[in-house]
Amino acid sequence: MSGTLSPPADRRRYPRVGLVAQAQVSSMGEVHLLEGGNASRLGLFLVGAPSRHPDLSLDTVVEVTITQLDDPEAVAVSFAARVVRVQHDGEAAGFGLAVELIDEQSAHVLDSLLGAEIEEE
Repeated sequence: MSGTLSPPADRRRYPRVGLVAQAQVSSMGEVHLLEGGNASRLGLFLVGAPSRHPDLSLDTVVEVTITQLDDPEAVAVSFAARVVRVQHDGEAAGFGLAVELIDEQSAHVLDSLLGAEIEEE
């Protein structure tokens, strides 16, 4: 048996794209405004200092509403998500969220947004 380990496989099933958006995240009666980092069909990363948002801890279920900053006429996307990562490192500080529950209309809007972003890359 070798002493080296192969790198872990990337768990992501969908590509991530940059997210130019503001996210309103509600948890335990608190409302947080965070910047979009990146998103895929199953999750997103929001930029923010964990020390300023202590109630956004691992495994917390939150309500998220995303508003695109580069398209003021765009429909907001709302869904329930679970905090699956809290990143404390400088510029990369923020929160990884996994989409838990999303209605059909919001899923369609999110897919359209992500599809448009993927096509532009």
